[in-house]
Amino acid sequence: MPTENTHPGHETSGAGIIRPILYGAILFVLALVLVVVASGVIGGGQDVSPPSSASLKEPVLQVDPVADMEAMDARETQWLNSYGWVDKDAGIVRIPIDHAIELTAEQGLR
Repeated sequence: MPTENTHPGHETSGAGIIRPILYGAILFVLALVLVVVASGVIGGGQDVSPPSSASLKEPVLQVDPVADMEAMDARETQWLNSYGWVDKDAGIVRIPIDHAIELTAEQGLR
């Protein structure tokens, strides 16, 4: 009949300290390589320096949005209802939208 050990102890065959240190060193090296590659040191990364203060412009604020919208609407209405050159060298003109709709209804799309 086997005898039972009545004194609980600790495990005598534990893991060594070398493996955790080795794994930690490998992870550190991989993280370092990742940071170097991501920062662009290797492979000629782009210059991400902030722009100089001379190239920054003041923000343009819209003083009267209603008047701006009305002016834009007037320009677009005038453009849609008038004749004019789109590209004079290529012989491309624009015609009033109502006339274009009538021509399309008569002739169809080509």
